[in-house]
Amino acid sequence: MIRKELESLVNEEFLNRNAKKDYESERQMAFYLHRKFFENQDIHVLNNLYIKTLDGKGFFQIDHLIVTKYCFVIVESKTCNSHLRFDKNLQWSCFQQTNNKWIGTKSPMVQAEMQGDALRSVLQENRVALRSHFLNKQGGFLTMPIHTLVAISDSGIIDYSTSNEEYCKNSSANEIE
Repeated sequence: MIRKELESLVNEEFLNRNAKKDYESERQMAFYLHRKFFENQDIHVLNNLYIKTLDGKGFFQIDHLIVTKYCFVIVESKTCNSHLRFDKNLQWSCFQQTNNKWIGTKSPMVQAEMQGDALRSVLQENRVALRSHFLNKQGGFLTMPIHTLVAISDSGIIDYSTSNEEYCKNSSANEIE
């Protein structure tokens, strides 16, 4: 069941080129999640969430959050229109075709894990108010599994030959059909 659809662009003229590309990656993933889960009453998908931090001084954004009574899954969408790789230290880089070179990028896995930590803190802080939404059995969220996934745009290719082999072995290679 889709609980929060991805909003359409409000005013394209104010978005820069990268923001448009990022939106397209998020739109692709929202489409795939919708296709997979829209009829499932036990799985809830929330797209493009902005959640206020506990200190009240800022927000964190989650591209896609899949909620079940057993776990949460954060899906971080990334735009890459060419090759993507990560090294033994999990430093990510994307091949920039216009300059014919590799450009370093922030690790989307680290980003998603930080979002998971922030989400857990917010849920735990609000556990009393949220209990009714989790079958009145959830004492808290400290042990609730929060899984993280990274989804790259359809046109992106992960270059496993130069990537961290151990990390690749431990990562799920499943795709949403």
